[in-house]
Amino acid sequence: MKKIFLWMLIALVGIAFSSCEGFNKKQTEFFLKDLQGYWLEDGTQVHARYTTESAGTIKDLAYLWGYSWDEADDVHESDLVPYGNGWFKYHLTIDGQLLRIEQMDGKWSDIPKPYTMTVLTGSKMTYHPKEYPKEKVNWTKLLK
Repeated sequence: MKKIFLWMLIALVGIAFSSCEGFNKKQTEFFLKDLQGYWLEDGTQVHARYTTESAGTIKDLAYLWGYSWDEADDVHESDLVPYGNGWFKYHLTIDGQLLRIEQMDGKWSDIPKPYTMTVLTGSKMTYHPKEYPKEKVNWTKLLK
């Protein structure tokens, strides 16, 4: 009887520990409404604006337009030609995968850049290039 009780106790403890595994993991969801707007990369003069304007569908994924510029290079938002250099298409998944397709030389040369989002709130954003998790890029949302 003691052996049966011991085995039942071991099984019960095992079940209890395996069912608690999900409680320690924080599930984070990322939303477009938090991404859209005007951002400044911390410690730089690099700006980005994520718009709500549709950039079409590529392989069943809906993309929106965004653009960025670096005022340290004496480039300002007003200098950008619509859908040319500095513009990008973007897609954000709820699990934080951000794909930016950079426009170079007009619409004829697309360069995909995948990122993994780690923080995205209404005022802060942190992501890193998908292949380089240690290269964190921090942004602050501005009102403009």
